[in-house]
Amino acid sequence: MGDQPRRADYRLRRYNHRKEAVPLEPRGAQFARRLDGRLGLPFAGIQHANAFAINDRGQILGQGLGLVETGFIWTPDTLGSTSGSFRGFGPPPQPFDGRLETGLNNPGQVAGAVFATAHNQRASVWTPNDGGTGMTELLGDPLNGYLYNWAKAINDGGTVVGIMTGTNGGGPPPPGSTGLFIWSAKDGMGDLVSLVDGLPVNWTLLDAVDINNAGLIVGSGSYDPDGPFGGAQPLPRGYLLVPVPEPGAAVILLVPAGMSLLTRRRRR
Repeated sequence: MGDQPRRADYRLRRYNHRKEAVPLEPRGAQFARRLDGRLGLPFAGIQHANAFAINDRGQILGQGLGLVETGFIWTPDTLGSTSGSFRGFGPPPQPFDGRLETGLNNPGQVAGAVFATAHNQRASVWTPNDGGTGMTELLGDPLNGYLYNWAKAINDGGTVVGIMTGTNGGGPPPPGSTGLFIWSAKDGMGDLVSLVDGLPVNWTLLDAVDINNAGLIVGSGSYDPDGPFGGAQPLPRGYLLVPVPEPGAAVILLVPAGMSLLTRRRRR
């Protein structure tokens, strides 16, 4: 499994409830691993591999890099084992010819995107099946004039969060966001930022990084202390969206760094 990684060289990317973690390796030393050692290379033609996520079953989602680039899931032989097997995702649906997966839930579903070129990208979810290459579902077109979308995370209930990028005509994005979405099989594609009423002044939500089974969403944003026309640079900030049930609706508690705000999520 290889030598123990030095703490100074790595930072954690994801960890699960068993306190197993996958680290982001330094540039030039990319190798998919758990903290207890390397996993090996998944397929022929792969020279390096990155680990993106780990679930409570110990499965690891990664991307192989080399003569070919391909995503994979590594599954331990037994829970907690350091030996296991690799599995690929198969070809994306036509007309797409590439894919990138970054989110993994406990049932083994994978969130990501499929693409034909840099100008044709759609959010997707891959679902495993027995003995096959699984099934890839496209989540729908981007909203609000955006051109592309990418699913970043998926919880065990199948709810997905992600980002939208690019705008028709190269115009500016809607105020308050570069484009964040939330998707479920029941409600379809929704604009996440529009569901947050009363976004704090001078705040921009830039990324939706993860969602858990309770519906809590974490991400990154920025806060401009003197507004868009001031001289101060926007400051990077993290945020947490916390759904709080109430009769007839759901309340979201937006918790940016240093402040809190109760907001309401509208029922679709």
